[in-house]
Amino acid sequence: MLYERTAISQRPEDLARQELEALQEEDRMTSDLVFRDPYLLDFLWLEDTYSERDLETAILRKLERFLLELGTDFSFIARQKHMTISNRVFYLDLLFYHRSLRRLVAIELKLGSFDSA
Repeated sequence: MLYERTAISQRPEDLARQELEALQEEDRMTSDLVFRDPYLLDFLWLEDTYSERDLETAILRKLERFLLELGTDFSFIARQKHMTISNRVFYLDLLFYHRSLRRLVAIELKLGSFDSA
């Protein structure tokens, strides 16, 4: 409900800050309180079958609408961000920065099950 309350608030930044601070003080702060799941991406108009690359390309074509779907304070940082972890090369699909939380938000697009290996 935090997302909805901030969306209709006269001063959304103040309301979000106050509520997030209260949750932190109570040690109840979790990411699911800040971020919505699932995201509705119908506005991308993808066919029934598509690849992760198709999904990524469609998101970037509609980046403004996608950022509005994520919520406020997101900034787009990178696409296919190169990362080396334990001498293995990975490419992160999308990287955002959340200005209020001062955190990077990594989005790895998966149409099937996620495999961390």
